[in-house]
Amino acid sequence: MEVYNPGLTAGRPRMIRFGEAGLEDARSTDILVLDEIPDYLPPCAALITSVPQTPLSHISLLARSRGIPNLYMAGITADAQWDAWSRVSTRVALEATDEGMRAGIMTRDEYNQWRSLLEVEPPQLQPADPAGLPWTIDLETGPGMLELRPQVGGKAAGFRQLLDTPDLDVPDAPLALTVRSYADHMAQFPWLQDLLTGRPFQGGSARQRYLTLSGREAYDERYPSPQDTSAALEFLADYPESTLIGSLARGSGLVGLVASTPPPEDVVVALQEAVSTRFSHIDERQGIRFRSSSTVEDVEGFNGAGLYTSVTGYRQPEPDQRSVAQAVAEVWASYWGPEAFEERRSANMDHLEGAMGVLAHPRFDNEVELANAVLTISILPDGSHELLVNAQAGSIPVANPPTTCPAVLPEQSRVHDTTGEVVIERMSQSTEVPTETFVLSDAQLLSLFDVSVSIATGWLQTENAALADHRQRSVLTLDLEARHMDSGWPLGTEAPPRLVIKQSRSLEPSASRFSATLQSLPAPRDLLARAARIRRLDCVAPPVVAHLWSLTTDPLSFPDLGYSETPFAAGLQISADAPIPDLGWEAGHSQTWTHLDMTSSTVAETSYELELADAHIVMGPEASIVLGGAEWSASADCTAHVLWASPDSFLTDFL
Repeated sequence: MEVYNPGLTAGRPRMIRFGEAGLEDARSTDILVLDEIPDYLPPCAALITSVPQTPLSHISLLARSRGIPNLYMAGITADAQWDAWSRVSTRVALEATDEGMRAGIMTRDEYNQWRSLLEVEPPQLQPADPAGLPWTIDLETGPGMLELRPQVGGKAAGFRQLLDTPDLDVPDAPLALTVRSYADHMAQFPWLQDLLTGRPFQGGSARQRYLTLSGREAYDERYPSPQDTSAALEFLADYPESTLIGSLARGSGLVGLVASTPPPEDVVVALQEAVSTRFSHIDERQGIRFRSSSTVEDVEGFNGAGLYTSVTGYRQPEPDQRSVAQAVAEVWASYWGPEAFEERRSANMDHLEGAMGVLAHPRFDNEVELANAVLTISILPDGSHELLVNAQAGSIPVANPPTTCPAVLPEQSRVHDTTGEVVIERMSQSTEVPTETFVLSDAQLLSLFDVSVSIATGWLQTENAALADHRQRSVLTLDLEARHMDSGWPLGTEAPPRLVIKQSRSLEPSASRFSATLQSLPAPRDLLARAARIRRLDCVAPPVVAHLWSLTTDPLSFPDLGYSETPFAAGLQISADAPIPDLGWEAGHSQTWTHLDMTSSTVAETSYELELADAHIVMGPEASIVLGGAEWSASADCTAHVLWASPDSFLTDFL
């Protein structure tokens, strides 16, 4: 057994054995129990595979972004109890931790009560006005990451942050295509908004949306059963070919239409000129990789790993190669892919508020790719760092590994400085190299550790610069991707072998699910995002009224911030309804402190004691305030109010 993402959830087990259909019908309430690793992660409550996974694959990272348990358990598809639960759609609570997995049956009422706690605020987007943007932005000289996100999308903006890291090797001449060209291209489909307001996008099924978005040929490949065919024919009977939906479904869908429609001429000219100029120093035979960078990707509350498409284009294409405009149009079209659409839909996002930017750089050619790696770098609560590396030989992808049997597994290593010195731990070997052979050497791992720490430190500083002091984060986890390229890449250069970083995105949980009121509390953003329970303790000791806001954190949300049992005191407000001569307070006096003013705190169920920079305050059956040389005391009545409790707290109590 191996847990790739711990967590608590509940749902109906859906068991799909090797060769069986059913994955395409998965729902967000399903606990998927699979014989093999899926090519994509459909909506689900948890993922359990009977074969090992690549820990840092797109599937695993997407599960982490969604906050769902993801684990491998050998033989689970042969387990009689799980098979029975699957057959009768039993509602099950599930907990997965490093210590193991436990599950228990829930009644309908218990399950529905838990579901009622799941409603969250959708991630907040800040769309840019495309008309005011340039066609492209040179990432080496462009604005910073936070400013760029709505202009070029999350991936390109994250790449911009990489460039602020000293001595970091990245792909040559990175260029961002802003959302301006996407907006101009999509303006050719003025009926899109009306399309999204009717069936099947409102009130239809995921299969019907798939048919409309991807077309009949792709539908038949994804949904091959006779029942699926009957469902498609029934849907098409309602929409003749003369209708928009009927035409899309019988053709290549909305995705195909967006990809095959030529962009406006001014867009084609502008992009061709910008790309040709930017990459004029490399051979024209070198492919340029146009990578998806949507504005609803790598934002707080929505990771989007692996949902969109990247395509190679050429400045002077051969007959069997895509031009710049053709490649970019395919990337734009992937915004409307069914997996991406369903992911945004499950997050209650407005599809039309998002847009697709593009990141362009030389393609990583397979024949000169010596190795590839996916990494996570974490800044831990004590200030130390942990780097997890999944590396594979050659161009065998780590992020989207082959789903063959036996499994193709990467080399796994851990590098950390938790003891004060940098330590390398070799956890497992790649299945694709000889015994006792490493994909990445110790020297390469140490180099990756150094640059990854620099990247994470700079990223955290950038994020914190936009936050008030009392809301700044102290921990961070980033997902990085690296390529070890041989000499002569890209074509037309004399570059030596290089270990380059190609991508960075945050894996931090989101606080955007909370109401604006809770987000305004004086709590660090990383603690708030990991909150298990948020409370306000109201104490009345006439004429004093005191409000203390505190929270506990989820120990399963990595890294454990240490407040799962002992609450974190976020902020205190005290006011006086009448004069308090002992303290020199007049009627109406009010004073606030944040956690930054507290040197120590002890918070109990209906009492607390705070040591502040300028005061000592006790609230409980007996209340006292020591301020400067003055002291006041009285009897107090304290009442606790739970402002928010996580669904996980409910399941923990249940299990």
